[in-house]
Amino acid sequence: MLNLYGRRWLLMGVAVGSAAMVGCGGGGRGSFGAAAEPAQLPHGFVDVAQQSGVLFRHTNGVRGSHHMPETMGSGCAMFDADGDGDLDLLYLNGREFSETDGALPVGAPVTTAALYRNDAGRFTDVTIGSGLDVPLYAMGCAVGDFDNDGVEDLYITSVFDECRLFHGLGGGRYQDITRVAGVGNRKRWGTSAAWFDYNGDGLLDLVVCNYLNYSIGREVSCTNRLGGKSYCTPRHYAGMAPTLYRNKGGGHFEDVTELSNVGFVTGKLLGVAVLDADLDGRPDLLLTSDTTPNLLLRNNGSGRFLDTALDAGVAIGENGLARAGMGVDVAELGRRGERAILIANYTNEPVSFFWESDRGYFVERTGPVGLLAPTLSTLGFGAFFFDYDNDGRQDIFLANGHVQDDIQLFQANLSYAQPHQLFRNVSEGPEPAFEERTSEAGPAFRKPAVSRGAAFGDYDGDGDLDLIVNNNGGAGELLRNDHSGAGHWLSVRLIGLKSNRNAFGARMSVKTGEVAHVRHRVSGSSYCSASAGPLHVGLGSRDRFDEIRVRWPSGRNEVWPGGPADRSVTLTEGSGKPAPLDSERAR
Repeated sequence: MLNLYGRRWLLMGVAVGSAAMVGCGGGGRGSFGAAAEPAQLPHGFVDVAQQSGVLFRHTNGVRGSHHMPETMGSGCAMFDADGDGDLDLLYLNGREFSETDGALPVGAPVTTAALYRNDAGRFTDVTIGSGLDVPLYAMGCAVGDFDNDGVEDLYITSVFDECRLFHGLGGGRYQDITRVAGVGNRKRWGTSAAWFDYNGDGLLDLVVCNYLNYSIGREVSCTNRLGGKSYCTPRHYAGMAPTLYRNKGGGHFEDVTELSNVGFVTGKLLGVAVLDADLDGRPDLLLTSDTTPNLLLRNNGSGRFLDTALDAGVAIGENGLARAGMGVDVAELGRRGERAILIANYTNEPVSFFWESDRGYFVERTGPVGLLAPTLSTLGFGAFFFDYDNDGRQDIFLANGHVQDDIQLFQANLSYAQPHQLFRNVSEGPEPAFEERTSEAGPAFRKPAVSRGAAFGDYDGDGDLDLIVNNNGGAGELLRNDHSGAGHWLSVRLIGLKSNRNAFGARMSVKTGEVAHVRHRVSGSSYCSASAGPLHVGLGSRDRFDEIRVRWPSGRNEVWPGGPADRSVTLTEGSGKPAPLDSERAR
């Protein structure tokens, strides 16, 4: 977020079921090639939270004193919490807090995250007894199987509290192993987090974004232009380094923040995307920073990282200023494998859209791709690429909401609650082009909210991608995708054996004729949230696909034969045929 008064401006073989199982975009990133005809959008997205059993409401502890954490909201997740094959929902929550030390006041109402079990598209609140019924002022989450036991684990970041690692026990139950694992983040203000295997040992390591060097007992007092209390901006606080934990196995982690050089860079960090920036086969980290330059930490393969954001062109905006980096995503959108980076920012500055002009180097193309004017008056948090109409092109979703609850007193064209935005990729050429389709996106996009975390996935198994949104101090949303005329699709679950079981770091290409639809299996992205299901690919008018190729994190390249669309498949590392690389650029 930028200063209100300052400058403003990402099982052996192929297991095929005859009935479509759940298919969601858990970290799916990118596609290139031709696309199908424009989809018809008469119905759009519909908020079915209450009618589906989701009654969550976020608590931020607001009592009029204007403490900065109240403005930030919390994230959410779509993931298979109980291992039954469909996507469950997690809404993170804040809590009441003492104005002296941030602790839970005696006698205050106890609020926790809410875990909803998916029962054929209806949801049951199973939080009590799950192990997640712990009062935290939670910010973000990362879903991943850190011990490769086949059950998803959950890391939750926090302000005022320790960050927590919940080990999945199966059946939607979790055990808090934070102290034993050594990943409490030293009570720093943690925001987004991501799992990734930075040293290639098959075990998932953990990176945690840290926001500000903040303490409620030493908080700065700020006022607006009328002399009333106001929320301070991040410019009043120093930034922090991210935290990096190496997975040692056996449920134990080592804090390698300093050893890896990660501790020698600082920012006011809110978003994280994992990508192979220099195409050397090792995962790198893009960290968005609020009013200071973004960080691009390149992995040199010896356990150390170097910030190359300025050289790569993603540190600042094209106007030469740092922006208010919040939600982020990365997708492979170009016909020759070019990547795009999307970063949500403050009002009076557009989203940042960086396009890869050369291997590992980016230029800002926000205006030329059609995103500048429509995003100047919104304040974005949740942000990601996803193919909402299954036409084969990756589209954009933005969850918006201001941080100043009195913003209309000073800027009449702005509002505290803001609508979501939907942008359709309509490109027929080598670079993407986006048109805003918010007005056609359904009733859920006409209701302003103070939105923060957002994720996507096919929770109802009907072959299109739905949305989950967590609103600061408001009701949680579950936006069912009811667009008509959507194209064909394929849902792919990857299981690593030599690689980490989640296959984080894998690159998958689904080919239909001359078109290749590419997805990257990653953790992180958006704002403080996790889209953690199978990879989802829209195939447009094609009712069959020709082949699937996967480059696993271990370096193995495999190919599987094609077949009919509109179904789910499971690919296990080692079960395909050896294959050469399918990209024009060496990977």
